[in-house]
Amino acid sequence: MNEQYAITVMYYSDQSFIDKYGKYFMKKFPTIKLIMIPYPAVRVNEDIVAIMSEYVKQHNPDILFLPNYGVYRDFARSGKLTALDEWITIDRYPLEDYHQGVLDVLRSADERSIYGLSPTFTSRVLFYNKELFDSNNIPYPSNHMTWMELFKLASVFKQGKGLELESNKSYDLLKELGTRQGLTMLNNNGTSARLNTPEWKGVWETAATAYRYQNLQTNNPNGQPSFLKGTSAMFLANSYNMENIPSSISWGVVTEPIDSNREKSSYSLYLDGIFAVHSQADERNKLAAWEFIKYINSEEMASILLEERPNTPTSRKNSFMQYNNKEKASALYGLTSWTRPVLEKVPQRFFNSLETIAVEKLDGVITGSVSIEDALMDLQTEAEKILSEK
Repeated sequence: MNEQYAITVMYYSDQSFIDKYGKYFMKKFPTIKLIMIPYPAVRVNEDIVAIMSEYVKQHNPDILFLPNYGVYRDFARSGKLTALDEWITIDRYPLEDYHQGVLDVLRSADERSIYGLSPTFTSRVLFYNKELFDSNNIPYPSNHMTWMELFKLASVFKQGKGLELESNKSYDLLKELGTRQGLTMLNNNGTSARLNTPEWKGVWETAATAYRYQNLQTNNPNGQPSFLKGTSAMFLANSYNMENIPSSISWGVVTEPIDSNREKSSYSLYLDGIFAVHSQADERNKLAAWEFIKYINSEEMASILLEERPNTPTSRKNSFMQYNNKEKASALYGLTSWTRPVLEKVPQRFFNSLETIAVEKLDGVITGSVSIEDALMDLQTEAEKILSEK
């Protein structure tokens, strides 16, 4: 682009933006000047969508860095973002090697268009200690295992050494197994609980059995994960742990466990921020903003990011494979769609209060002091009580 442009970018940190993206883009496109607009201050439990919406209305930036999928979805549905599809088609912008699961997330805002792109992502993967498997003559884990296959494999190892979860709460596993089956805690309008059901009972039975046979352990929040000490055979954790595994451990990695009804779908795919073009930006600036988004999502930019941190999961698969082996790539890019979370419109205090009770009940079920039937009945009663409170 030969004309001079000055475009504004809303990002959480001036220096971080310049160091990570800005200096490379401005060197490549010297006629486009980037002007930073800092993020608005958002306190814990405040409505980030409402605060950012008002902030964007006041400052009218050309490029928006959206911190998570929830903000992206709401901004797209409320008309604050410019669809990129036409520009992608006109420029023949290549997306063949772009993580298809990431594109699935981006298209899901309205099931039609792409309103932004994300240069990097994270997801959970299953790490395994090759030496512990070899010494016990046990075949390694494989990609696309179901949860039950994973629990069965973990049960082969001695107590507590089979599978370690990154979460430190037994309730998190229970909640995830239910969510993956499309179960919700409330009815459609959020006015009554539906926890004491045959479907939830099956989930509780699965989770309790896994813990009861002591082939499963949660992570100690105050200490180093057992896997990183070499004492746990498997570790279901975020992909950023690739950088934390000591060189003394011989390890491998496969995809996170899948739902048998969604064999290629990831539940944990998380985008590290999404860059989008503001729909109210000056029409002339929109083209320059698109050039910026194209570049920071290019193979060239991905290679720059990987040069600095070789384990960075870039949305560009080909670039990642230049710095990493096929096994890592299969674990990160092997799930090509996204299981959308069930978003229940209830106050966060409901989930916080219910979690405390559910953890107590689940621990009782695991030890055998409480039956699943009684636990679910009590949980249903408590949930209704919480909902009735003003």
